[in-house]
Amino acid sequence: MLLASVGSAYDLKLSTLVAVHAIWVQAASYLDSRALYRTTSPKASRGRSVVLLLKAQRQDLYQRLQQSQSVASHLHNLSAEISITVDFLSQALCASPTDIQAVAGRFGDDESRAVLPFIQEWFLGEDHRYSIWHAGQVLRAPQKVEADGLYRFYSVLVYHAFMTLSISSVMAKLLNRIIDLGSTRMIILNGPRTSELDDYLLTGLATPALQFKNHSEPISKPYVIPTIMRNIFEDNHT
Repeated sequence: MLLASVGSAYDLKLSTLVAVHAIWVQAASYLDSRALYRTTSPKASRGRSVVLLLKAQRQDLYQRLQQSQSVASHLHNLSAEISITVDFLSQALCASPTDIQAVAGRFGDDESRAVLPFIQEWFLGEDHRYSIWHAGQVLRAPQKVEADGLYRFYSVLVYHAFMTLSISSVMAKLLNRIIDLGSTRMIILNGPRTSELDDYLLTGLATPALQFKNHSEPISKPYVIPTIMRNIFEDNHT
């Protein structure tokens, strides 16, 4: 990656952030294309081609985001702002923020009902697990931000992460997919990546949870997500 070779003559943090925001534009274009595809009825052969194209586009964007984050970390240049932005975009590629807000009722009851089948499909698939993992990482990043550092733009990204986690919790109840805590382990979404987390992303056999200051709770408990959201915004004085 070019950022790894520019040397100390450049502001690497700013350069990395600019590179990530350039991917943002392409991610938004991908989400628009996917939404447009869902509203049309192409012929079967053309439809398969479009699906493959969209999947390839998303995979490329996702890999570039992870590469940007990896390079920034290798250069000891991974700021909280870069982390929040990369994980938000990774989350958005797996769970459209527009769909999440629509099913939550932002655009009215009709739109909420229209998008519900897509959200149900999302919840039952791999995209759901990756999106809530990245949402958890968005919540982890503000721990590195100094007081008053989580200003308007980044606070909105944190809000979207909470929305994704909240819809996941609601869908678990709606579809009766809450896992018995007595029979499985908890996976901490706002903690470091572990081999257990990788197993969860692959199989889904664990209970998604968020870590408080000294303990963890599953996101299916109604008070967990609002409490952590309040704590983050209070700690950062947004």
